[in-house]
Amino acid sequence: MFSRHDHGKKKRTGLWVPALVLFSTFAVLESPRPAQAMLTQIGQFINDGSTGFSWTNNGGSATLTSLPANGSQVYFQYSNLAGLPPELQSLQSAHLMISASTTTPGYMSSGQANQPISGPITITITRDTPDPGFGTGGHNILLQTTVAPATGLALIAGQGGSAGLNATVPNETVTYKSDFFDFSKASGNSFGLTLSGISPALSFNDPQGGTILNSFTSSGVGSFSTVTIPEPASVALLGIGCVVLVGARARKTRKTA
Repeated sequence: MFSRHDHGKKKRTGLWVPALVLFSTFAVLESPRPAQAMLTQIGQFINDGSTGFSWTNNGGSATLTSLPANGSQVYFQYSNLAGLPPELQSLQSAHLMISASTTTPGYMSSGQANQPISGPITITITRDTPDPGFGTGGHNILLQTTVAPATGLALIAGQGGSAGLNATVPNETVTYKSDFFDFSKASGNSFGLTLSGISPALSFNDPQGGTILNSFTSSGVGSFSTVTIPEPASVALLGIGCVVLVGARARKTRKTA
C-alpha cells in the first residue's frame, strides 16, 4: 500500500514518461538543417534508349513534351533517402510526362545553341505498378517537379546531337511533390535533364543563330537534387500517431492519480 508521499511520486512519474516520449516524437519530425547548403541527389531517371522527348517549333513559340503523348517509359530510382521502403529501393518502372514552352528567341554562343525556356516546366514521374499502400494520398506519383523561371531563364544548351536542360536556385524556383515523401521542407532544389540522340541536330532557322530552335526528337536521362533531405511519408504519419498515444496516456494518468 502506497503512502501519501509515494503516491505523489507515482503521479509525477506517470506524467514525466509521456513528456520524454513527446520530446522524442518531435525530434523525429523536426530534423535539423545541414550546416552547409550542399546539394544531395535524391533521385534520377533513365529511359530504355527509345525516343522519349519531342521539341516542336510552332513558329513564334515551341513546346517540349513526352513521346508518346501518354508519357515516355522510364526507370526511376530514389537515392540518399533514409527510411526507404523495400518496394522503392530498386529501379521503378514508370512513365514520365513533361510540359515546357517558350516564346523567347534562342541564340548561338561559342558554337553552342542556347534556347531559353520562358514558361514553367512540369515533370511528373508516375509509378506503373499499383500503389503498395504507403503513399500519403493513395496515389503513385514518385516525383513531380515544377520549375518557374525567376531572375533568369532555364536553358536548353548544347550542340549537334546532345544538350542539357538545367534548373536550380536562385535563377529558377524548383519545387518537388511526391506521394511517398514529404518535400515541403526541401530547399535549394535542382533539376537536370540530359538530352541525347537529338535528331535532327540542333539548329536555328537563322543560319547565324537566332529565332527558336528547330523541331527535334531525343531520348534523355534526368537527376534531382535538394539541400534538405525529406522524411518518408510513413514516418511523419507514425509521429502523429505517437502524439495521439502520448496524449491518451497523459489523460489516463491524470484520471488514475
